[in-house]
Amino acid sequence: KSASGQHNIQIILSDTGCGIPEYEIEKVFDPFYTTKDGCGNAGLGLSISKGIVDKHQGMIRLESTVNAGTHVTIEFPANTLHGGFDNFKNMDSHVIASKA
Repeated sequence: KSASGQHNIQIILSDTGCGIPEYEIEKVFDPFYTTKDGCGNAGLGLSISKGIVDKHQGMIRLESTVNAGTHVTIEFPANTLHGGFDNFKNMDSHVIASKA
């Protein structure tokens, strides 16, 4: 539950990569913002993701430490998802680890 008492579905993604400097965190959701050079790095992935999350009344938060990694938290109000909270209330939390 959120601070307001609303049921939420939360997705947390983490890595142990190089991290994102604090001065870049505010920019990462901007369309076409990228720190990578080269073909195929249009800088649209996080911008599009944020748009989808916003459209579903959710929130996306990024926390990062340089040389330690990044944590992305995505949260949706359960009542806005297909079928509402009843589809999720009996599910256990699951942690899925994978190596990219």
